[in-house]
Amino acid sequence: MSRGRPHTVRSAATRAGTRCGIVNALLYQGCTGCQWDLLPHDLPPRGAVMYYFAKWRDDGTDQTIHDLLRWQVREKARRKADPSLVVLDTQSVHAAAGVPAESTGCDAAKKVPGRKRSLAVDVLGLVIAVVVLAASVHDNAAGIGLLDKVAADTDTVQKALVDQGFKNAVVAHGVQVGIEVEIVERNPAQTGFAPIPKRWIVERA
Repeated sequence: MSRGRPHTVRSAATRAGTRCGIVNALLYQGCTGCQWDLLPHDLPPRGAVMYYFAKWRDDGTDQTIHDLLRWQVREKARRKADPSLVVLDTQSVHAAAGVPAESTGCDAAKKVPGRKRSLAVDVLGLVIAVVVLAASVHDNAAGIGLLDKVAADTDTVQKALVDQGFKNAVVAHGVQVGIEVEIVERNPAQTGFAPIPKRWIVERA
């Protein structure tokens, strides 16, 4: 019995260390955007990292971790776990060379070929929902998709702030899902760059 106990302890420690290494590898890949084959050699093997990435993505573990961390940050800031107000915005970004052409497009207004990433954040800038579309898709489609995800994930959000890129279709869809959508307009008297209160939160995020 005395000889078996150290073996059990070492095995548990090894499993914990491997799981921590998997998380570190996923964070590294997420921050750098490197190819799986280019993960540093002091991290777990590519196959193991990809296995857990797919497993946690498909069973919702990654979303659960994200939600728990966001709740903790909000409560530490003396706010309720779930928000009552969100801010929506879209940004067209260039896609990598290997991204399938059928999932990309060109933003006609901003002249950007690639994808349109859309965010819904709370007043702390913490992510509530994400929608990724081809850059050619109108902001209305992104806004409607975000509202659907916000409404599905939480029943506490009552209001959403958006910029003038979103049109009445988003406002109307907000009524359908129980979220008031306010289009925040820029003051025409202002010149140059001027952050708009609360709306700027999503830009910062």
